[in-house]
Amino acid sequence: MVYRISEATIRRALDTGCTATELHALFERHSKTPVPQGLTYLIDDVARRHGQLRVGMASSFVRCEDPALLAQAVAAPAMAAVEMRSLAPTVAVSAAPIADVLAGLRAAGFAPAAEDWSGAIVDIRSRGARVPVPGRRRGYRPLPTPSPQTLGAIVAVLRKMGGAHPPGSRLDPAEAMAQLQSAAQQQTSVVIGYVDPAGVATQRVVAPINVRGGTLTAFDPAAGRAREFAIHRVTSVVSADSQ
Repeated sequence: MVYRISEATIRRALDTGCTATELHALFERHSKTPVPQGLTYLIDDVARRHGQLRVGMASSFVRCEDPALLAQAVAAPAMAAVEMRSLAPTVAVSAAPIADVLAGLRAAGFAPAAEDWSGAIVDIRSRGARVPVPGRRRGYRPLPTPSPQTLGAIVAVLRKMGGAHPPGSRLDPAEAMAQLQSAAQQQTSVVIGYVDPAGVATQRVVAPINVRGGTLTAFDPAAGRAREFAIHRVTSVVSADSQ
């Protein structure tokens, strides 16, 4: 069996942690003939160039133009927790976050400054949170009470409506929507039959404001405010003015 050994083959082996000595021993052990001199030279040449550039991981770095000062900082007992390691006389790295390295250096008596990748000084202090200003508490304002005239008119209309629709009858939602939209455009009041979610049927005099998305928004004079009604729960619509 013949194997083809290339520079990429040797590099992959070195990437896994093998040494040139281990590769020489491997080929000598498994080759039935003496290892070709070209393969020996290839292993030595690739191993010599392999790893001249090193790539690693670090969360923060410390640099200083004074090698003695940096060596003192790396050796400070307060820096033991961040495990800072010297890469060069003027550069050290740590796997700890930059905030922890700054805290350790300050605890050791140094006065470090934080910088970004370009060397510009940055402020990494946490920003204070804004405390929301408590809003003014609105005073209680009771709902307006309908006047006796309004109540009387409502009662009169509802009494006249009593026999207008037989029990169990129900208006088609599309027709109800059309009548309510017309009332909103003409700004006229209507009497609607309405069944609430609990199944209770009532009749209400309202002034439609708009009909949108299957919902009627109308002014309810009895409540003194605008209310919303689901169109599919409206069972009847009659003009209040015609009653």
